Amino acid sequence: MRNVITFLLVLGLASPATAATLDLTTGGSGSIGSATFMTTDLQPTGTGVLMPFVRIQHNVMEMGFNTDATPGSGDLADVKAGSWTHSVQVSDMQPMLYNGVLSYRFVLDINQASSNPLLSIDELRIFISATPNISSLATLNAQNLIYDMGVGNKVYLDYNLNNGSGSGDMFCFLPVSLFAGLSTQYMYLYSKMGATGSPYGSNDGFEEWAFFEEPVPTRKMSWGKVKSLYAE
Repeated sequence: MRNVITFLLVLGLASPATAATLDLTTGGSGSIGSATFMTTDLQPTGTGVLMPFVRIQHNVMEMGFNTDATPGSGDLADVKAGSWTHSVQVSDMQPMLYNGVLSYRFVLDINQASSNPLLSIDELRIFISATPNISSLATLNAQNLIYDMGVGNKVYLDYNLNNGSGSGDMFCFLPVSLFAGLSTQYMYLYSKMGATGSPYGSNDGFEEWAFFEEPVPTRKMSWGKVKSLYAE
């Protein structure tokens, strides 16, 4: 049954009527709509390599999004303050070629107890806005939605597949074409994790979404090559 579900997800046919789970707890990859999710044990991930733009932490269920607004209350109650939570302008994102498609690559680093390592991604949405400091989910939901994982769709991860905090657990690839004409706008990534509950609830340190700024074996290109391909 899992193979059938994964096949539907890879084809991008998943919808609220056919909500399903992409189980990556043993590794692998799959797609939900236009996004491709792939496990990774990314190394190394020191400062200047893994570049976080939002950190989220709360027991059992946690949610939030990157912004320049002050976190810690309201819809940003689970978002951690500091230099690693901030706005992201689309023009600052570096595209790469993934499976022949010009894409943006996001990295999710999760932190779970080794004795209870599973975590669910229950919601994932990408918005575009002209302002960098949105502070409420209501305002965010009124912006330009360019990707939605879909109601009921989930991704399951296992913290024990990686090498500890800061190692990176999952890549998420989104086609650059979704962002066409939006380079001066700001990208917001909203996620909710752990809402599935036991044994997939959040139980340890913060989760962080980031960009990976060093070459890995997924054929990252020079800016000159990127521009020439996009011009085509």
